[in-house]
Amino acid sequence: MLHDGDIDVVGYGKGPGRVWASMNGALTIRWEVDLPRSLALSEVTLRLLRPDIGTVDVPATVNHSAGRGWIAGAEPTSNRALTHIVTHWVNLPEILPAELLRNEHRSWHGRWVGEGAGWSMTLDSRPDLSQVLSAAKDSTKLVPTYTGDLRPTDGSPFAPAAAADVLYGWQVALSFALGRWVAPAFPVGFDADGRRVWEQWGPWRCDATSGYRSWWDSRNGRDLEDFVRLFLQAWSDPDRRDLIWHLAHHVIASNHGSTTLEARIMLVQATLEYLSWVKYVVPGHRSRSAHKKMGAAGRLKELLTSANIPADIPTDFGALDQYAAQEGLPDGPAVTTFLRNRLVHPKDAGEPYQIQGLIFEAWELSMHYAELLLLHELDYRGDYVPRFPEDRWAYDREPVPWL
Repeated sequence: MLHDGDIDVVGYGKGPGRVWASMNGALTIRWEVDLPRSLALSEVTLRLLRPDIGTVDVPATVNHSAGRGWIAGAEPTSNRALTHIVTHWVNLPEILPAELLRNEHRSWHGRWVGEGAGWSMTLDSRPDLSQVLSAAKDSTKLVPTYTGDLRPTDGSPFAPAAAADVLYGWQVALSFALGRWVAPAFPVGFDADGRRVWEQWGPWRCDATSGYRSWWDSRNGRDLEDFVRLFLQAWSDPDRRDLIWHLAHHVIASNHGSTTLEARIMLVQATLEYLSWVKYVVPGHRSRSAHKKMGAAGRLKELLTSANIPADIPTDFGALDQYAAQEGLPDGPAVTTFLRNRLVHPKDAGEPYQIQGLIFEAWELSMHYAELLLLHELDYRGDYVPRFPEDRWAYDREPVPWL
């Protein structure tokens, strides 16, 4: 529950109401007000009193004339400087190793601390995290799993405008590590006197806990510390942020199970093309015409070679190997880009489906390239969990190939 009390629907009147978060398959903010008259199905303003902040106006949408709807986004604030933010992270897994936590009933290992770009995030898991995650497995349930405390490492106050930006950076970093969206939901900012002076309400992106492949091993919290530090350094750099943001967003989207494999291949391949363009053409290292002449396979192989990522077709990918032999294609970049072109501009619409497993393997190999290339762009030097072979142990990780 985010608000329980009188709400003034501007232009319609005031009545008892509430604002709450719905977590049934998606994170959305809902509201309802008991009014004597019906509402038009349109946009309205909700005026309500927030603790320590005062009266705030919140834009909302009506989806039922009886006085119900949703809130697309709002930031109630007093515009006073913040010292720290408390938030609830939704659908984060267990992060191990972890520091010991205690309450009056039990003790458990549940605290992880990460730092980056002058910010520190302390994540404390709920004591029943294992049971909650087990109950949420193979479902669309969204559950708060950690409480997060975010603050500058030097203890300096910060403006409310900085709060949303830095939280978003943490969200993208942890989501890329997991290959799915996790959410820092219901954040509240406090000032030096402990007063609640900023809140954020919104439809945070968040995915289910299962059904996603991840390059990061959740039993390796030390590598997560290194990755987050490097990611936030890039996020805070105006010259690097757009590239990191684009790559991370599109790799997460390319890993989403509700999207067709064909669309995922096109999206991740477009991401690799973007990376090549930004690295070589935008800074003037190569002309547009010369870049185009290299071809998609040549550009991708160049990226892989610079990161010491093998370009050979993995021995586990029998369908890709068969297709490459059939088409006379020499390596992984050639066969994945060739297949992408066949999906977009087919000579025979059924051709890519004549070899069982071909589309899946092309997606897997393309995702392998994209994840490693973003890690290389950050100069990450820890371990990762390869996507293949299929029968490897779940937590069987290895060093990145550029070490």
